[in-house]
Amino acid sequence: MLRYGIPAYRLEKEVLDFEVRQILGMGVKATCNTRIDDPRALLKSGGNADGAGAFDAVFLAPGAWVSRTLNVPGEDADGVWSGLKFLYEVNSGRKPSVGPNVVVIGGGDVAMDAARCALRLPGVRSVRVACLESRKEMPAHAWEAKEAVDEGVTFHNRLGPTRISAAN
Repeated sequence: MLRYGIPAYRLEKEVLDFEVRQILGMGVKATCNTRIDDPRALLKSGGNADGAGAFDAVFLAPGAWVSRTLNVPGEDADGVWSGLKFLYEVNSGRKPSVGPNVVVIGGGDVAMDAARCALRLPGVRSVRVACLESRKEMPAHAWEAKEAVDEGVTFHNRLGPTRISAAN
């Protein structure tokens, strides 16, 4: 999540790499891309095939790579992205083609990051955020929303979609 979900303007990749090296250098063992069906069994096994040396603790940190859906007609249309997939593409060094006018649905930090990243893409002229909450009620950090506004994002509070029309 830190590498692909948070834009480099908020967390420089060199800083992230340094921090990871520091943590691993202290002896922390990280195992990635491994499915754990039964955390209790892992805790008892100590991670060893022979079951010796039980762990004192196991921290499952699966990230949060699950996007919520809106459950509105059209959300699976071409040109509709989940915020996390869009951030992954941008943070992987790709420049997704989104067209000149972008709307971001949501009022959280992922929405603010998606809006600000969209503004940085070539050819994007307008980015708007629509969310159900008032500015004060938005789950995004206040400084995130302020920085989005300062960069040119327009907010439409107390609005939410009932459908997405992909025509034109």
